[in-house]
Amino acid sequence: MNQYDKLFSKLTEPKEFHTIYHPKNNGYYEFQGYISGVEDVIEFSKGESARIITGLKCDIVSKQPIFRPRRRS
Repeated sequence: MNQYDKLFSKLTEPKEFHTIYHPKNNGYYEFQGYISGVEDVIEFSKGESARIITGLKCDIVSKQPIFRPRRRS
């Protein structure tokens, strides 16, 4: 849970852009982007008396397009 709290704090820090490494087949895409809409995914058990965090959701938006369309010859 401590690592999860650190991740949540990093994703919600007041920073305009982050350097993001997104996995691909061989290596990573590296780009500048911002993160928004960060939220816990929670399941409730025993009514609403106990909650379990089962995941995290967020939107990652690239500052510039990662892929550019190919020009036709």
